[in-house]
Amino acid sequence: VIDINISLHDGAKCARLLKIRNPHAKQTWKGAWSDSSSNWTPELRRRLDSSETKKAGMFFMAYEDFLRWFESCTICKIRSDGWHKIRMATELPGGTNIPTQGWVLNVSETTECSLCITQPELRTREGPIFGDLQLGDLACIGFVLVSAGGPSGFENMVAHAVAHPRGQAVVSTECWLKPGCSYFLLPLSAHPGTALPAVCSIFSSQPVTCKPKLFSKSSVHASWVAFARFRGSVSDHFHGAKIFTAKRSSGGMVVSFAENQGKGYFRADLTVEHVEGSPLTFTRGGAATRDWLPPGSAQLLQVVVPKNDSGGRWKSIQGFKMQAVKPVGSFHSPDLSSDLTGLHAPFQLCGQAASGCQHGQNKDCVTSWFQW
Repeated sequence: VIDINISLHDGAKCARLLKIRNPHAKQTWKGAWSDSSSNWTPELRRRLDSSETKKAGMFFMAYEDFLRWFESCTICKIRSDGWHKIRMATELPGGTNIPTQGWVLNVSETTECSLCITQPELRTREGPIFGDLQLGDLACIGFVLVSAGGPSGFENMVAHAVAHPRGQAVVSTECWLKPGCSYFLLPLSAHPGTALPAVCSIFSSQPVTCKPKLFSKSSVHASWVAFARFRGSVSDHFHGAKIFTAKRSSGGMVVSFAENQGKGYFRADLTVEHVEGSPLTFTRGGAATRDWLPPGSAQLLQVVVPKNDSGGRWKSIQGFKMQAVKPVGSFHSPDLSSDLTGLHAPFQLCGQAASGCQHGQNKDCVTSWFQW
């Protein structure tokens, strides 16, 4: 986007126009306000200097058409030369595997940070660098930054910042880091395709110490829980049980998480139905799940991954039950033996949270028994 103009034409009508340059210039915009459009008057051409559109790839487009034809807009921030840059190459596993390779970040003074994760863009996947990898569509990628503080370093683990996983080439967020606290950065993805090369980048106002770290299975689990709590809106309270749903307004991954701080056994029935747009995949192997949670326990119920980020629509159907008697038969359907990611294993909430301590009041608190 080169410029934005609001111009009057035909007396009463107001046109909101964007001047755009396509650096590839392989195709020409032929809709309203294109170079040959009848919308133009000599006065408007002079006022907006439309002669510049003769340059390769330059054109005008109505704001309404821009919203229709462009899915996203990336803002490139120009930092001063004093900013610091770190780039870490990694690989996001495909199939039934999820990322376990992350990093530990520390700073010596309060630091402004811009964090991002990138994957090869669609147009580069067929080129000489990535063509042999057969990467297919953009994967759903993001990350969570978990902070740990206190004398033991892990007494109060919270999601400090997140970039919600979605099918885009670049996913980013901004945050501030403070001294005296360790931050654990873990990529989030669960794509069914092949392993994917990616790069995590840190742009910071002050130096950041960054060390590779292989996350244990339980710490990966804890990081996903932290993400679900941080991003999730509590859609339902049911006799002491809560359901968190982490989602975006359109497109992107959906994560459902439940915790039972009630006195009985809590049953959560969840079905996610595809309505239109991008097909969905499920880490539980299917769209419908049923799980029983004993008192004082929690579980990631489902992770829904769209094939791409086209903004497809879906709907969820939920049903809940609470009973005092331990249920007979299987506690989970589908059975968790088929959960190769390890994300959906139920876990016990810390005793403090179950009794209503300060940690129990903090939606971002990660249970203390996860060993990092």
